[in-house]
Amino acid sequence: MIIRDIHEDKSKDTKFKKINDPVTRADIAAQFIIKGAFTRFFKGLQFVGEETQEPKQGEEPKFDVESVNLDYITIECLASTLGKDLTSLNREIETKRCCVYVDPLDGTKDYVRGTLDAVTTMIGITVDDRPFIGIILRPFAKVE
Repeated sequence: MIIRDIHEDKSKDTKFKKINDPVTRADIAAQFIIKGAFTRFFKGLQFVGEETQEPKQGEEPKFDVESVNLDYITIECLASTLGKDLTSLNREIETKRCCVYVDPLDGTKDYVRGTLDAVTTMIGITVDDRPFIGIILRPFAKVE
């Protein structure tokens, strides 16, 4: 995952959007990849990301969007993972009615300090301006 790769690389390239509000190369790269994947597969999708910057030309993260297997992104797979009945979500929705909100690296200050337990990537999806589903990824969670 790009957030872990950049952390291990030690070259976070931290800047400040405003006082006490850092942004790193990982914030920008993660959002670039997430936005690219969503907009590639879901034409017309509205996308709102926390970061306003794009990666510098020539520094775009390398990620093959075509390698994403959408067969694994199903309500059945999500329901199985969560252990919940999500059949009410299993319906087609026009993409133009949806908006994806992304905080690619929540906890950037912790990320810069190396306190990684609270670092997350958050994705929220609305339909007709109403919350539909949210996803939280903890890229540094220890799997046991």
